[in-house]
Amino acid sequence: MKVKLIVKIFYFFSCLLVFNSAISAQEKPVAVRIAEYDDKTEKIETFAEKTTLFLDKLSKSPQTTMGFIAIFGKDYSTYKVLSEKVASIISKNPNLKSRVETFIPGVKYRETDKSDHKSEFWLVPEGAESPYTPFSSRIK
Repeated sequence: MKVKLIVKIFYFFSCLLVFNSAISAQEKPVAVRIAEYDDKTEKIETFAEKTTLFLDKLSKSPQTTMGFIAIFGKDYSTYKVLSEKVASIISKNPNLKSRVETFIPGVKYRETDKSDHKSEFWLVPEGAESPYTPFSSRIK
């Protein structure tokens, strides 16, 4: 009798564990911010280091994971310098070039809680929403 009770308890917890695993496996992936850069307080060398570290993490991620770099600068010339730095560093990693997206100049983005406008580096797993969504000009 005691053995039957132990078996039933074991079976119950085993089923519970399998059920919990099935629910966990169905969670939607989310984008992860890896780093941020503030051009008001950090040097351009720091931006280059963060870009390189970001690309290293991306290279170690599954091939379906994309990278997104949101570049903000205090003015257009800063934005341009940062964009050129990213392009230069990515050109040294041609296998990652197709996996990295950056802000597109002239496109307005719907931002999620951005008040400080620091540049950000994001890993976006397959199935996750982009941390920045462009406004659509289409009317549905």
